[in-house]
Amino acid sequence: MILASDLPLHFDGAKFADKYQLDSMRDFCVDVLGVFVCPSLPDLTLEDLADCVSEPLPSSDERLEAAELMIDLLLTDTQGGA
Repeated sequence: MILASDLPLHFDGAKFADKYQLDSMRDFCVDVLGVFVCPSLPDLTLEDLADCVSEPLPSSDERLEAAELMIDLLLTDTQGGA
């Protein structure tokens, strides 16, 4: 039994579906008790899920920093490099 709280950080359901050739992401779920359920693969282990992860999304601070850098670059460009 795999609890949702034990899923790998940044678990990617699409990668999981592709890996096990599931028809869709509806072939697995987390039930009301917080258990990861995939009826077609009843003997899954956490090791089976370890490579079903994606890169983490950037944090709000990282996105803000990137936006500020882009604005600075655009302003510099429109001011003739000054």
